[in-house]
Amino acid sequence: MHTGHPFGRCHVLLTGCLLLTPALDAAPGQSINIHDGNTPLERCDQLDISFDTRPGLRDEEAIQLPVGAEPLTVSLAHQGGIGLREGSANQHEITLCKAVPDDRGADLAAIRAVVKGSSVEVAGPAGKRWAGYVIVRSPRGSHVSLSATNGPVRADSFEGDLNVRTTNGPIALMHVRGKVTARAENGPVKIEGDGGNVSVETQNGPIGVRLMGTQWQTGDLVARAQNGPLSVELPDQYGSGVEIESSGHAPWSCDVDCGTRDNDAGTRRARLGDGPTHVKLSTVNGPVKVR
Repeated sequence: MHTGHPFGRCHVLLTGCLLLTPALDAAPGQSINIHDGNTPLERCDQLDISFDTRPGLRDEEAIQLPVGAEPLTVSLAHQGGIGLREGSANQHEITLCKAVPDDRGADLAAIRAVVKGSSVEVAGPAGKRWAGYVIVRSPRGSHVSLSATNGPVRADSFEGDLNVRTTNGPIALMHVRGKVTARAENGPVKIEGDGGNVSVETQNGPIGVRLMGTQWQTGDLVARAQNGPLSVELPDQYGSGVEIESSGHAPWSCDVDCGTRDNDAGTRRARLGDGPTHVKLSTVNGPVKVR
């Protein structure tokens, strides 16, 4: 998977642009490009999907699942992505957006959602190039678990019990509340919001945090980057305490007075904001930027 520099202009978390690796039968240099924009996803036609810069052939499939005791689990092990947002219905509404190269239209029928109870997976033609992007709309307060390999997961304006995991793909959490856990391996995480019990960890990827409003409400935000940079943006006179920590003599860049303290082991700490501490951010072997 190639996305360029972690904070470059072609990164899915910042611009919605994703460049995916080719399938097994693809020649070197072939690629699948998915652009999901910066607005919450509602429909498949909001996605721009191309194969080697040529628009793909498209189709979609709609599914409705009841909200039950078991969490809704959506897993994507192929090229594509998952987008979640809060829905107004009393059930889970799921749309599978399908795409194939323009000369492989017959392969569209082989892309399908595989539903087993409250679990949804995506299957497609073996050894062929195809993409499947899952748009999920779930009621407030529901329990949702999302996982992707070689693709992004984003959640917009959702409140509930949410678990997100990616391998070789980014995560974006935009105004999510409730109990939220996110883990990314070889991928970045972006967080934007003002509340919730949110726990985030990256392995070999950056974390970008943008704190909104006047304080962190209802819970705590704890985010830790392992072998990745940490970027923090907070308003002036923020009403919640923000603790930031780095290790390994990592460099810091502060647009405000961070008032950092160092110890002999190379650990550096700073506290910003007023009031009780509800935001704790740290990185191991990564630089820190505060603005």
